Amino acid sequence: MARYKVGIDGGGTSCRARIINEQQQVIGEAKSGSANIMLGAELALTSIIEAIESAAQSAGLGSADFARWMLAARSRGPSTKAAIKRLWRHHTHSQA
Repeated sequence: MARYKVGIDGGGTSCRARIINEQQQVIGEAKSGSANIMLGAELALTSIIEAIESAAQSAGLGSADFARWMLAARSRGPSTKAAIKRLWRHHTHSQA
């Protein structure tokens, strides 16, 4: 079973997602709206999920593949990183 890594760069202007495979090759990329957690958790989560889902679509992957992904997020400050991790866990558990 293939495993994937998804990297998130969430910023105030936009959120970018990139997916790589086990050979470290980029297989999908996408960009969405602001992921600034200070503007609201729902806005940030929506932008993060939108970027991930768009990158997955460009890679030919679906949400069923999310369980096999390792998530890496870039953000400013440990509280933002912790919030992103909580939001991601909540989203993936609510999809199960």
